[in-house]
Amino acid sequence: MGVVDWPYLAIGTAGALVAGLQFPAMGWVWAYMIELLYRPVVTCQVAADLLGFKDCNAYHDDVANDMKHLSYLLTYGFIGLTVASLAGLCVTYWGFGSAAERMSKRVRDAAFVSIVRQEVAWHDLQSPGELSSQLADDTSMLQAFAGEPIRSLVISVSSVVVGLIISFVYMWPFALLILFILPFLAIGAMIEMKSYIADDANVEVPKNESSPGGIVIETLANIRTVASLTLEDHQALEYDRALEREDPCPLWSNFVKGAATPLR
Repeated sequence: MGVVDWPYLAIGTAGALVAGLQFPAMGWVWAYMIELLYRPVVTCQVAADLLGFKDCNAYHDDVANDMKHLSYLLTYGFIGLTVASLAGLCVTYWGFGSAAERMSKRVRDAAFVSIVRQEVAWHDLQSPGELSSQLADDTSMLQAFAGEPIRSLVISVSSVVVGLIISFVYMWPFALLILFILPFLAIGAMIEMKSYIADDANVEVPKNESSPGGIVIETLANIRTVASLTLEDHQALEYDRALEREDPCPLWSNFVKGAATPLR
């Protein structure tokens, strides 16, 4: 279903590659900044004997010119990182967001047409609020699965590959250290993703159990009846129970989400 949106996916992938390169490039720039800030300056005697300078002024002028030139290059590097990060992330979110929105709209339209074409007796057995809530929730979940995981995967892969290449070229022991900690980073990312996107494939929900969204839609659609019968407290209590059924342990899920961040 997403094949028709391949131009948007291609543009989003290109932007994600550019956005993913910012992390290795940032490490490169920071390395040169450390070299600039902690550059050793030897004494005049050592400069004259080993480096071949005639006097201290010539040596100091040479060091100052080199540091000035490197500081200009670092400024250009930070400007380039800012522009590349801003452009890459904007293009990434626009590409994947447009593709996910277009696919979600097609699914929502097709599902709505399918609902309308059902027999009248089928509608008598279904709740309008539950149908509306399920339609909105399913399309939102499809949009989340179609956009965020692909975007994060491309950015992470580009960062890891380029970072490993740079590490193996300049310091292979550090590259081996990165390879050693990559499984722990992957485990942390998996825990964080599971905390954001619940894996409810094996959870059986009864058909007569209303979701929080369904209760809200049904209450707002019949707000006059609810107000005339003074059912505000009852609907609020039902909404609280539905939220509790949907996420019985919100503190634990948020704790897992926060604990996964240091692992990354």
